Amino acid sequence: MQTPPTERGIRRFWRPGLVAAWLGALCPLAQADPLVWRVTHGKNTLYLGGSIHMLRPSDYPLNSAYDQSYAQSARVLFETDIAATQSPEFQQQLMAAMALPAGQSLQTLLKPATYARLSAATEARGLPMMLFDGFKPAMLILTLTILELQKLGITSESGVEAHYSQRATQDGKPQGALESVAEQIAFLSEMGSGYEDRFVELSLADLDKIQPEINQMISAWKNGDSQQLSNQLLARYQKEVPALYQRLIVQRNLNWLKPLRLLLSTAETEWVLVGSAHLLGQDGLPNLLAAQGYTVERLQSTPAATAPKTPKTPDAAPPDVVHKDVVHKDVIRKDLEAPDKPRQPE
Repeated sequence: MQTPPTERGIRRFWRPGLVAAWLGALCPLAQADPLVWRVTHGKNTLYLGGSIHMLRPSDYPLNSAYDQSYAQSARVLFETDIAATQSPEFQQQLMAAMALPAGQSLQTLLKPATYARLSAATEARGLPMMLFDGFKPAMLILTLTILELQKLGITSESGVEAHYSQRATQDGKPQGALESVAEQIAFLSEMGSGYEDRFVELSLADLDKIQPEINQMISAWKNGDSQQLSNQLLARYQKEVPALYQRLIVQRNLNWLKPLRLLLSTAETEWVLVGSAHLLGQDGLPNLLAAQGYTVERLQSTPAATAPKTPKTPDAAPPDVVHKDVVHKDVIRKDLEAPDKPRQPE
């Protein structure tokens, strides 16, 4: 059976990592120490790192705190399964979840002025609006964002998650995730629900200034300026679209506490990478974990080592900094059992 024309047309612009791209652009970050924290309970440790989902090859090497945290960890975890999000099955499932109910269209869902502006932005980038009229606004915003970032040479293939996922594969380190692919599809498909016009307006405003803001974001992330990041982006979304902030940041952070507590009850050390916006402010994971009694320390700044500017896998870490325990390979899920409070070390 042939692929429907609309779906076939959209797939021309869909690439693996599109979801991560949009989340990275939606949550720009910001001179201080790197966005890396050591979280401990007794002798149990995990490293929590702030990611930029999309980067340029020229943005490497990273601050050495990232490589040191990776080297000292036996396992690497991301927000969701990196390999799974690059599969055709994921793209099909996401597109199905993004489809509007029968009888609805973007033109009927949005106010005329909002639809006109969205149409103009879409057509200006060479995309036929008719291909997207049966999908939720987030689908089109995702596509427009990825196209703009690709023009700037910024891709998910050069992002922090892709970099460490590739290294973990080469080094034989197990990988896991804090949420399932189904969970990520669910929250993405609900993005903007109930406030579609405001969501589109803010997204298009961000799109118009994406080049200076993405450059500022990457610079801020390299400098570890969490205050600038919070002021620049989180404060705005907290004020103007609190439902989006709650769904994208707060709810997911609370969901992730359970698997993080489970990780902190094991002897092995883990390297957990999430979008940097999840680590900022009162609702950030470092603050939430500290409030639950864990010791949370932000690592001090260390200049990036002199190295080729393109991502490159270094030699294997010395044996004494890598745990030799046999580690399980299942995806960490929020429904796994974990203590409600820090467990006393044995």
